[in-house]
Amino acid sequence: MANNPMTLFFLLLTIMISSVYATNTTSKTIDILQAIDEMRKANYFTFVMLINMAPPDFIQGNITFLMPKDKTLSQTLISQNDVSDFLLQHSIPSPLLFDYLDHFPTGSIIPTSKPDIVLKVNNSGRKSFFLNNARIVSPNICTGSGSIICHGIDQVLEPTTLSSDDHNSTFSPVPPHCPNVTIPPFVVAAPPAVMSFPPPAEPVRSGSFNNPTPPMKSGVHSILQLSDAVVAGLMLLMLL
Repeated sequence: MANNPMTLFFLLLTIMISSVYATNTTSKTIDILQAIDEMRKANYFTFVMLINMAPPDFIQGNITFLMPKDKTLSQTLISQNDVSDFLLQHSIPSPLLFDYLDHFPTGSIIPTSKPDIVLKVNNSGRKSFFLNNARIVSPNICTGSGSIICHGIDQVLEPTTLSSDDHNSTFSPVPPHCPNVTIPPFVVAAPPAVMSFPPPAEPVRSGSFNNPTPPMKSGVHSILQLSDAVVAGLMLLMLL
């Protein structure tokens, strides 16, 4: 008879672990679907198609996409094997609203999601902000999820690699704060330095100056509940 309670306990434990995993996975899926919906509303259908062609676990959130328009992408040959590389070269591994990007001075270097491929900034104002050869023409298209930001650009990005001078550059402090924008403690490079990112975090939006303590994530709450269930199950087994 002792085997039945033991079997029931492990079955319950398995179900609760699966529930925690499903909660985290669902959160990521919702962010991606929300970003895709915003892309479609802005008529970036070809970029959405490329995202759908990528592996299921390719996008984990905390990313900024730089999206060429449909007309531009229709003139670009991208094979199935090159889709992931294309998306990596057209993304930044941190969610950056345009208010952040607008503070990077000309000559700053921003890493892409693809190692050794970088974006060189040419900042002549909000209407003339270039990353490599491409100008941002439609900023902040995707903002709803917070973890996935996207901006429209007028051309396919030409890949740029780091030179030896870039590797040997020193870092400079962040530019002065804009009155209406709160800037996180990023390290922005003086020309031609390379910018480094802090651990991914939800971007701060314009006009927000207070940072309340974030609530406990649902995944963490579920894990605490799981620990309580394990203790209760072990006590039950000791009484049998």
